[in-house]
Amino acid sequence: MSDALENQLLIFGLVCLGAAIVGGGLKALGIEVPLLKSIRRQLLLALFGLVLLLPSAWEGIMDIMFPPVIETRSFTIDPGHARNLTVDMSRKGRLSVVMKSVVQDLNGFSGNPSVNGADSIFVRICGHQEVGDCPSSQMGEGAAFGRDLQKGQATVQMFSYGTSPKIIYSLEIKHP
Repeated sequence: MSDALENQLLIFGLVCLGAAIVGGGLKALGIEVPLLKSIRRQLLLALFGLVLLLPSAWEGIMDIMFPPVIETRSFTIDPGHARNLTVDMSRKGRLSVVMKSVVQDLNGFSGNPSVNGADSIFVRICGHQEVGDCPSSQMGEGAAFGRDLQKGQATVQMFSYGTSPKIIYSLEIKHP
C-alpha cells in the first residue's frame, strides 16, 4: 500500500472516530459528518474508523505481536574479501545493521592503518529478488544502515578493502 493511501486512510479513520465520539455534526479536514441519531450508528462509525486505521498501524501491531529479531554476530574479514550473511525475513519490514565494534588486526600488516576507510567495512543489503547493485554503505564503529525489504531471504554482504588490515567486527542485525 502506498504511503499516500495509508495517510488518507489514517486521516479518514481519525475523523470517523472523532465523529463517533462526539455523535456527529463534525467538520474536519474537508470531511463533514452529519449528526448521528443513535448509539448504534455511533458504534458502527467508530468501528469503521478503526478498520480504516488498521493499515496505518499494522506494522506497529505486528512488531508488538511478533517482536523483531535482534542478533549480534562477530566476524573476521581478510583484506579484499567479502562475507555474506543470509537473513530470513519472516515478513516485510526494515532490516537494520549497526556496527557495534571494529578492531584492526595489524599482525603482518605493512600498510597505513589510519588510511581513510581502513577502520571500516563496506556493507550491502539485498532483498531476495534483487539482482545487481543493492543499496550500500561504508560503516565504521557506531554506524547504522538499513532498508525496507519484502518477506523472504535477504543478504547482508560485508566487504573489506584490499588496502585495509584484517578486521574483526561485530554487527547487530535487526529484522522482522
